[in-house]
Amino acid sequence: MSKERYKWVATSAKSQEVPYDAVVSVYSVAKGTKDWKAFLSGTAAEQNEVLKLIKRKELKPEAGAIHSFDKSPSQRFSRVLIDSTLSTFKLLSMSKDIVLNLRELKVERIQLQLNRLSSAESAAWVDAFISALKAAEFVVPYYGDKPKPAAFAPSLDIRADDSSVGKNLSGHLSRSIAEADGTNLVRELAMLAGNDLTPRHYVERLKKDAAVEGLGFEFLGVKKLQQMKAGAFLSVVQASDEHDAGIVKLSYQPAGGKQKKLLCLVGKGITFDTGGTNLKGAAHMYGMHRDMAGSAVAYALVRLAAREKWPFAVTAYLAIADNLTGANAYRPNDVVTSLSGRTIEIVHTDAEGRMVLA
Repeated sequence: MSKERYKWVATSAKSQEVPYDAVVSVYSVAKGTKDWKAFLSGTAAEQNEVLKLIKRKELKPEAGAIHSFDKSPSQRFSRVLIDSTLSTFKLLSMSKDIVLNLRELKVERIQLQLNRLSSAESAAWVDAFISALKAAEFVVPYYGDKPKPAAFAPSLDIRADDSSVGKNLSGHLSRSIAEADGTNLVRELAMLAGNDLTPRHYVERLKKDAAVEGLGFEFLGVKKLQQMKAGAFLSVVQASDEHDAGIVKLSYQPAGGKQKKLLCLVGKGITFDTGGTNLKGAAHMYGMHRDMAGSAVAYALVRLAAREKWPFAVTAYLAIADNLTGANAYRPNDVVTSLSGRTIEIVHTDAEGRMVLA
């Protein structure tokens, strides 16, 4: 579990107690700074080694710079310069470059040092670095004889030179981990093969996960939707012989009774989209097992609400179906009646997303 591997370390703790394979030292740099010595630490010999590296490469002390070198044969050292003007995308890009390098080196223990950073700068960098670590740790669904183990799962100790920063951000690390785990959940679901994540399998997984996460679960299957006269949804799935499609409702309710505020999410969960009667060409059909990514995002968000215990209720409706072709498939010029009673003329059957979401 990353919650056990990622942790804050008290400022007073001795860094010598743990041998790190890599140290990432992050500094806040003021505009116009020219003196490199402001960013150097360690022994005089270590400082001289860094100064030699800087002189050799003519590096400037400016925000957005990353300087990495081998501090010893067994330890990688990266000095990172940031400021409050750097965008989230830039911070993510910098973190990605560092983490990919550490993964290539197969490091097992990382220390992240936050030096003279404000609480806002520290929070932004921790978010970015955790996102990059979790992305690098992600294990792609494996379809082979034996599942591959995680190739990169390092431990991370975070240390701030200002004890108040660590204290203020003590809960921020958990949130960063939970958000990154949500991103990896979406990656995993979107990468599952179409014959693996069928509507039936998707609904079964959501039901099981909802019980574990403490979420409310309700499933409106084909028969129930027929009773409700949800013609727009049903027209899309009428070519399927499985009759396993439907709408999943996942709900999170904070402790203390019902809340006035409610966030409602609606996610498209087309587990495979052939285009229907208006069949897609081969090049455009490849990858259509990922047409359920919207529902995965909605699910990840309601799961995040439960894990972080948001103060307001969150409900996610996931329209889970496949869009197939066949003798019973809906066709252009068909007219169907939606749940609201409105009639819809089908112009193109590859518009299945708006049909199931309607």
